Amino acid sequence: MTTGIFLTIIAIIISGFATILASNIQQRYWDIQYRRSIEDAQLQRAQILCDKLIELCDKRLYRLRLLTISIRERDSKNNIQEKRDLYKESVKLWNENFGFVRSNLLTLYNKRNLDHFEKNIHDKFYRIGNHIEYCLKNRKIPYNNIDEDINILSAEYYDFCSKLQERIRDRTLPHFDEIDEINFKNSDRLTLIYLIRRLYGISTKMSRV
Repeated sequence: MTTGIFLTIIAIIISGFATILASNIQQRYWDIQYRRSIEDAQLQRAQILCDKLIELCDKRLYRLRLLTISIRERDSKNNIQEKRDLYKESVKLWNENFGFVRSNLLTLYNKRNLDHFEKNIHDKFYRIGNHIEYCLKNRKIPYNNIDEDINILSAEYYDFCSKLQERIRDRTLPHFDEIDEINFKNSDRLTLIYLIRRLYGISTKMSRV
């Protein structure tokens, strides 16, 4: 009888340790899946941001080049006005999405990326666009180096977007380190009491905080 009790105790201890081990493995799997789901959602948002940014920059750059060439070659007034209207449409689209771009650069990446975008892309578009408007209003030809400035802006934008895409491809968005794991009430891990209750079929209910 003593041997039977001893074996029963040993069996309970072994089953307890096995349950703890299995639960820790399961908990780790849950944490990984939880983190992965958040990362996937943020990566999807980041890809949408990059696609929108590429669309906005490509459209504005292309129409800016067309307008600049039309003015320099002293195109007809109607042709210049047509290209001017097209460029204004791209500027309007840019302004309508500017808040979306800013907020997502800040929340998905960081302030350094946002500052770089505003200083090296947005502000340069603004300065070149203002110069073009000045030329149109005063019937002047754009300065000689404007094509070079547009090319520099284009290269800056492509480099900026490629770096954003690289972070998406490598799954290294800056805020990934701040993603919290699943938390359970009163404990970050499953408690021994919870494991014993679960082992013997006593009702348990997890809650997130």
